[in-house]
Amino acid sequence: MLGFGNSRKKYNGAVDQKLNNAYQILTRGNPLFPGALAYLELIDNAWNSKMTEDEGALYIAMLYYCGLIKGGFNADASSLLSRIESVVDYCLPRNLISQARWAVFKQEIDKANHATEIKRLPNEQEQNFFDDFGIKIEELPHYMEVTIHFKRLTASNKLSKEAQTALLYRIVAFLLITYIRDERHRTREKVNPDLLSLAVLIVDTSIEWSEYSEDYEQLESISADFNDSIEHMLYQLGVRREGT
Repeated sequence: MLGFGNSRKKYNGAVDQKLNNAYQILTRGNPLFPGALAYLELIDNAWNSKMTEDEGALYIAMLYYCGLIKGGFNADASSLLSRIESVVDYCLPRNLISQARWAVFKQEIDKANHATEIKRLPNEQEQNFFDDFGIKIEELPHYMEVTIHFKRLTASNKLSKEAQTALLYRIVAFLLITYIRDERHRTREKVNPDLLSLAVLIVDTSIEWSEYSEDYEQLESISADFNDSIEHMLYQLGVRREGT
């Protein structure tokens, strides 16, 4: 009995630590997070379902994400989804999380997104991206976060189709470069040169689209934060660009 108790205590602590560190979810003093008894019940569910520590943490992070989405906390949800994707990208190939578990959890995430109408990008902009780069945006990290940013900015700013495409590419590049930088920091491994080259190409193509737009100045104004962050992160990653 003593050994079982110690194992369970270690499991609880490991799950809690992963939620606070890897997912940056405050499990105490957080009004959006379940109370102590409900939290322990969730860990019970994970333990009784024979989830690994990483699967248990992902399970609770997924439920927390769904709660944020349903509550309208889209910014917090978007940031959490980015961290969920990064953790999954690391854990899946190392068998810390099973493909079967992730498939179930991802289905719940997709349901929450669908229920709140954070759906897809406009077909024309997605098609432009595919025509320019030969890949689908949804195949890149943080597709849902791209959608949230794009819809927020285009809802409050009337832009031409060319400017919308340029803005979309800028958002994709920003999130992709953020992902590359965070992965290098987390894994201590070298940057994937193909992925970094793709990010730079997306930035350059965004500039080309912006030059075709009649509302160039408005586009540059609303995307200024993305532009500055992109150039700063590229510099950190060793990419030296003309004029930076």
